[in-house]
Amino acid sequence: MKHRPTYMKIEAQHYFNREYSWLQFNERVLDEAKNPKTPILERLKFLAIFQSNLDEFNMVRVASLKTQVRLGVESVDSRTQMTTEEQLEIIYQKTNRLFKDAAKMYRLLFEHPDLRQYNSGILDFSALRTEEQVYATHYFEDVVFPELKLYFIDRNTKLPSLKNKRMYIGAMLADEAFVIIKIPEQLPRLISLNEENTRFILLENLIQAHMPQIVNADLLTYSAFRILRNYDLDLIYDEADDIIETIQEQLEKRKKGFVVGLQIEYDEENRNHYIIKRLKQKLGIQEADVYEFIDTPIDLSFLFAYYGHVKKVHPEFAYEKLTPQQPQMIHPTDSLLNQIMRQDRFVYHPFESFETSVVRFLEEAANDPYVTEIKQTIYRLSSDSQIAAILKSARQKGKKVSVLVELKARFDEEHNIEIAREFEELGIEVIYSEARFKAHSKIILVIREIHGEKQYFTHIGTGNYNESTATLYTDCGVFSANPRVGRDAEVFFYALQHHVRNIPLDTLLASPNNIAEQLLDRIDQEILYHRMYGDGYIIFKVNSLTHKLIIDRLYAASQAGVKIDLIVRGICCLRPQMPIISENIRVISIVGRFLEHSRIYYFNHHQDGQVFISSADLMGRNLERRYELATPVYDREVKQRILASLQIMLADNVKARELDANGNYSLRSLQPGEPLIDSQVILFEQAMVPQAPTAETVQETVQTQQSANVIPEHEPKVAASRVQPPKKQRWKFWQRR
Repeated sequence: MKHRPTYMKIEAQHYFNREYSWLQFNERVLDEAKNPKTPILERLKFLAIFQSNLDEFNMVRVASLKTQVRLGVESVDSRTQMTTEEQLEIIYQKTNRLFKDAAKMYRLLFEHPDLRQYNSGILDFSALRTEEQVYATHYFEDVVFPELKLYFIDRNTKLPSLKNKRMYIGAMLADEAFVIIKIPEQLPRLISLNEENTRFILLENLIQAHMPQIVNADLLTYSAFRILRNYDLDLIYDEADDIIETIQEQLEKRKKGFVVGLQIEYDEENRNHYIIKRLKQKLGIQEADVYEFIDTPIDLSFLFAYYGHVKKVHPEFAYEKLTPQQPQMIHPTDSLLNQIMRQDRFVYHPFESFETSVVRFLEEAANDPYVTEIKQTIYRLSSDSQIAAILKSARQKGKKVSVLVELKARFDEEHNIEIAREFEELGIEVIYSEARFKAHSKIILVIREIHGEKQYFTHIGTGNYNESTATLYTDCGVFSANPRVGRDAEVFFYALQHHVRNIPLDTLLASPNNIAEQLLDRIDQEILYHRMYGDGYIIFKVNSLTHKLIIDRLYAASQAGVKIDLIVRGICCLRPQMPIISENIRVISIVGRFLEHSRIYYFNHHQDGQVFISSADLMGRNLERRYELATPVYDREVKQRILASLQIMLADNVKARELDANGNYSLRSLQPGEPLIDSQVILFEQAMVPQAPTAETVQETVQTQQSANVIPEHEPKVAASRVQPPKKQRWKFWQRR
């Protein structure tokens, strides 16, 4: 990679730590639970999301740092120069504060007047009505008690094999004997106490209420607890035949990964510290690995189930249901393949329907007699996937179907192994990525042959081919019949199959070889354009920004006067608004009803307006150790729609939080009379109108002055010879004028 000088020396204090930045993101999720304007059930759901996020962070990121400590590896964060021990220390401190905030919010939310008015909540056994106690006791005796397993542990006895994230109860008897009770995982954690399914008791609380009966001895104290284990895979394999077997072996080893955290109910009066001390000794963990939950259940993910039950009875306590709309650029009855032949088509989920765009595209390809071949990458599929069913159907109809199934998609490994085997049994060619390079790209290639002539149709997107998450995540995609894009797609699939890393492409950008290099080049070009015309402008919308070279080039662009807007949902290691270094960079994070997931890169290039959508976040792993794709957007109408959506997000003053130079995120201060702009709500409203928004209507909606820099209004001007932007793509009917 060529040397790229910066203007001012960038030092460690000019970056944010990656791990701490992620914890700040989860804090913003927790803030949504605190937001009184959010419906009560949604606030509880955000608590569950917060818990699930933090569990994964501990099992993966914290586990990675602890692995370094266990192996005696001395390393530092490449940006902040923090040691592994320093990073773990700030993680412990921040995580404990977050858990305490979550516990406090849990208690407050169940005092909410909406829940109290309808006697809805999670109840302690002692708070149950008489008839509820009778029912719960019968349920315990008939259903729960026969399934309990008790383990008596003395000082020389090893603990039973405790499962990751499973619930247990530890009990200390008066004679100092230690007992572990395995809570039956086949039983629901939420036990309903009424026909409406609005009043519940937790399974562990019901068991604790009957502890004397269970242990039949004098009790000193007891607490519910669970452990988190290292869940990272360490894969080393060379031959394709070994992939599934190797991953299955690693999945078995993962079940016994070392313990990274103990979460336990804590009550000082009940002397729970005896249990904590015994578990620490047996698990081989430190004090910092223990997270105590005071007056709050551990593992708040049960609130997902509570949300589902109560929403059926009280839908007014949740967000109003929003139905994904027919995509504005896709006619509901005309052949989709023929529509794509006439013009590129853009779809934006969940505002526009995944089923009537991506699923329909595959269905039509599977049924088209002229389609000979379908190729697709799969990272995560829904449990009952229409996509998988259509691919199987296409193969049964005699079409050649090739699918890359990424077996290393974290937490989806077993599901993807099952899918891969089903495909192979039907004669579908299954491609597997190499050991240390995940295939994270999102692409479908359809090849149709008419009179010996090939026609290419591609869908390249930012999100997984998953019908379930397509209603929860914001993602976009472009359908194209551009033959240059199609031929690039063929080359890309060849590279995936043969593990070629340096992929020679004409129009598409791909990692691991050139997305980072191309983005760096375009940042440099934007600096040159700004020097010539004074209108340099860059927008990146990503989930995470950690790549040091890209951050440094953005700093250089800011120092050159280029205006930079970054929409970064999660981790952001770039420190904005620093005098001289980054004073032209603004960073916002949008955490709302839907998970922001799309990746978009925009370079003004003196109103040439280069736009890319991509599967890649701006992280080292995505740009250097994964197969990712970014596609340029050529069609003017598609480009207008993407830029208009970015403009709405940048004007969000409801769910957007702005990052300052000190690392603090804050909601914008509204001026008197200023209209509220919730970007996700506005984008859904616009999806319901028959015509896509124009730049002018968007400008009126968001009341912003950025439109002149964002929306290209005319053909690109010829730049001076010392500026060498990428060649313009000019190709018949695919490029609208």
